[in-house]
Amino acid sequence: MTKLKLFTLFLSIISSNLIFWPSAGVSALNGYEFQPGRIIDDGVFFNGNDMSSTQVQSFLNSKLSACDSQGSKPYAGTTTGAYGSSKGYPPPYTCLKDFSMMTYSIGPDAYCNGFTGGSKTAAQIIYEVGLSCGINQKIILITLQKEQSLITDDWPWSLQYTKATGYGCPDSALNISVDANQNGCYDETEGFLNQVYYGARQFKRYAKDSHIFTQYRAYRNNYIQYNPDDTTLDGTPACGGTNVYIQNQATSGLYVYTPYQPNASALNNLYGTGDRCSAYGNRNFWRLFNDWFGNPLSLPYSASFKRVSNAPILGPTVEGTVWFDFQNTGVNFWKDEASRLPGYPITRLAGTWPINRVSSFAHPTWYNESRPTYVFRKVFQSDGTTLSSDQHTVHPGQIARFELKVKQPISMPGGIYRENFEVVQDGIIGWQMHGGYAWQNVLVPEPFKAEFKKVSPPANIKPGQVGKISFDFKNTGTHFWKDEASRLPGYPITRLAGTWPINRSSKFVHPTWYSPNRPTYLFSKVFQSDGTTLSSDQHTVHPGQIARFEFVVQYPDGGINDGAYKENFEVVQDGIRNWWTSGGYAWQSVNVTR
Repeated sequence: MTKLKLFTLFLSIISSNLIFWPSAGVSALNGYEFQPGRIIDDGVFFNGNDMSSTQVQSFLNSKLSACDSQGSKPYAGTTTGAYGSSKGYPPPYTCLKDFSMMTYSIGPDAYCNGFTGGSKTAAQIIYEVGLSCGINQKIILITLQKEQSLITDDWPWSLQYTKATGYGCPDSALNISVDANQNGCYDETEGFLNQVYYGARQFKRYAKDSHIFTQYRAYRNNYIQYNPDDTTLDGTPACGGTNVYIQNQATSGLYVYTPYQPNASALNNLYGTGDRCSAYGNRNFWRLFNDWFGNPLSLPYSASFKRVSNAPILGPTVEGTVWFDFQNTGVNFWKDEASRLPGYPITRLAGTWPINRVSSFAHPTWYNESRPTYVFRKVFQSDGTTLSSDQHTVHPGQIARFELKVKQPISMPGGIYRENFEVVQDGIIGWQMHGGYAWQNVLVPEPFKAEFKKVSPPANIKPGQVGKISFDFKNTGTHFWKDEASRLPGYPITRLAGTWPINRSSKFVHPTWYSPNRPTYLFSKVFQSDGTTLSSDQHTVHPGQIARFEFVVQYPDGGINDGAYKENFEVVQDGIRNWWTSGGYAWQSVNVTR
């Protein structure tokens, strides 16, 4: 980059407002688009899970191809590293993309969830702090650039890391008791980790303690100056300011951190300087966000998936619970059925892929088969843990939990089923919410499953004779079996069926058979799991119990050649869509002689 580094810039009264960066190219951004009362939306600003550490590292790499570690580029006619050395900052220099440090742990408090120490890169620190404090990693990146040019500086001085975000480094001079190192910062706030962590924490503090930081309050008019020079004591006209209605907490926090708005001159020259009354901090923040990440304003209704519960495991009498947490990253608040307003949309969770998909796991508590829930289970502040005072309204930046019950249909075979849901705004045009999509698996053990245990000896028959065959199968599924004598309305009947192919008609059909491909429809015996002790109910086979299917075979009318005939059978559940029984297959020979 072209060096604009002047040491006095870092000690300037309004350093954060004066530093600017030339545009890398022609920009379509225009100053008239700047809204002083809505610089960035809460849903963007307080999204602490927007970028991973890998994404932060990739971004840093993209902004700086190489680091000039020795300060080798000529500067003000000096030789390699001479300028930095003359100011007390000799090479080598470390760029932010290559920076790492041994960090220490910081305990959680009301604003952030703490920090775990260890050897961390700058990208890891930025990611973990954003996640801990609920501040978008993009905000931290832009603040590092706005305050100390650290993103694009190819030979940064150590002082830039010392006061990386400008937190605890006030415009006014500090006395030696709080600034022993004479670098313009409170000693306890110095250093890259402190600057990033406590700088992000301060934005959360502005939000949670807005009753304390009253100078630039959200949702009211506030007088905001164009420049610190708002007096006429030096004989020049005052720079003045205007009343600005601040539309959200994020914009309020930016003004508390950097208390000036850009004037027309600063906005007319977005990538340069304005006049003596121009201030650049919030202009640069807005411009950088647009240039690097796009529009900082949210859609009216937008959501970001945060987390999901564990996958439920269902059974015939075991229902499951699934919950999804979504953050409101839009401009408008959400209302559930319990707090509905006339003409305002109701926020619900909907089955999707395709939208309005009817779920196989619909529960009687659902609003309908494609809307599992219509009341928020919980509403959190942006940290995801602190409950909001209003549990039926989700303001921008807050997080809603949607909780739903699921149950297993009788006819559903075992497996892992992916259930897709998204947040919708029922009651308005354009009711699908941007970004509000997530999914979870539902684990269904095999409902009807059998394990072959034993078979009787082969049947030997001659013309005019009959024989008997029996098969013992253990119920290894999750649902009980019922035979014809104990049938329940809507519940399948367990029978033995000819198979290979399924529903094969046997050559040895006897008049006692249910049909040519169903030799029996009653259990001949039901045992406990030991295979010998009879169950008290001889027409119901509970999981773990063993059913015996016994039937008669006879010599076919019309005759048949002598030999051994392999007869294949399997257990089926007649009366439901998925009627086969996994694993319930066996065979036995019928020996025919004349």
